[in-house]
Amino acid sequence: MKKFWKLFRAGMIALAVASALAGSVLAYWEVSGTAVNVLTMSSYRTEIVEEYEIPEHVSPGTSADKKVHVKNSGTVDVLIRVKIKKVFGTRQADGTLKEDPSLDPELIQITCNGNYWKYHDGFWYYTEVLTAGKTTKEPLFDHYTVSEKAGNACKGKEAEIIVTMESIQAEGDAVGLWGIDKTLLGIQYTPETEQENTFVVFGGRQQGFTFDPKSGDLFANFKNLLPGCARTQKIMIRNASDGETEFFLRAEPVSQEQMSSQQRKLVEQMLSEYAVITVKQGKNVLYHGPADGNLSGKGQNMSRDISLGKIEKNGKNSLTVTISLSHEMDNELQALTGKVKWIFSAEGQESTGTVSASIPKTGDTTDFSAAVASFVFSILLFCFACRAKRRSA
Repeated sequence: MKKFWKLFRAGMIALAVASALAGSVLAYWEVSGTAVNVLTMSSYRTEIVEEYEIPEHVSPGTSADKKVHVKNSGTVDVLIRVKIKKVFGTRQADGTLKEDPSLDPELIQITCNGNYWKYHDGFWYYTEVLTAGKTTKEPLFDHYTVSEKAGNACKGKEAEIIVTMESIQAEGDAVGLWGIDKTLLGIQYTPETEQENTFVVFGGRQQGFTFDPKSGDLFANFKNLLPGCARTQKIMIRNASDGETEFFLRAEPVSQEQMSSQQRKLVEQMLSEYAVITVKQGKNVLYHGPADGNLSGKGQNMSRDISLGKIEKNGKNSLTVTISLSHEMDNELQALTGKVKWIFSAEGQESTGTVSASIPKTGDTTDFSAAVASFVFSILLFCFACRAKRRSA
């Protein structure tokens, strides 16, 4: 009998310890939510649009209609310049013109449009930004004339005007690659990139995280990106729970779906080498490095939780995220879409019980009450089993 009571007292002590432990374990919780953020590269494409039918014959002193426009078929605003080459020659069977260098090309006379085009150092520059999907307002020229001075040497020959075009993004200082300044063309350009804030809302332990927009894409301003550009995104975090909560952020790898293996390789290169993001909270830099979070690299990375601090009940905080793209990005990276997975988590403790033990963070939101109850019940069951065994002996 005494042994039983010793066992019973031991069980009660274990029960008291377990209850204290249960109080501390039950007080801890963690909830997480996933945002798959999308950034897209611009599609960069311009083309010469001609309205021209090759005439059967152009006599000296006569003209032929030929309109030359440039169209922006891409998704980004550009600056345009063209170079003109005039030649006389003989039309070949395949439709190409074999140039006759003995004939003076200046006998082909063109009057270029001075309203929207400006000549400088061998090029004709369009003096406005050519926005995505648009065509030049007026053609560079609309006809050409064969000079009256063209003699018998030009008889049987054809005249051709070869127009070559170059384009460069209007945003940033890329025009410097042409060795000119926008002021030379009288261009004042401010990109029409609407700055849109995105939101992360924590509704409490049961409701968890919600994102606005509902797609969970927090990178609203990181679309149609260009080599050398920089964009900023503000992400607002609101604590709509019933108590003060600490928030964390980390990055995880995400599958780049619906693309070929070659495209997937290019996207990974873009996110790890050419796109750099900076995550700031106020003046405090939380992360600066590759857009993929430097998950496989060395040094600072986002693969581990970064504390965003505590936010009081109904309080707000914000993150400022800046992305910068290298000027050295290859044309192969045009029109690509990359995904960056961010995990937001919140953790806290309930106000019941006194924390008597340090509980490691596991990310599991399940209460430990069932485990503790099972543990206590096992102790009591053991005591009674020992008592029953002794009585049956």
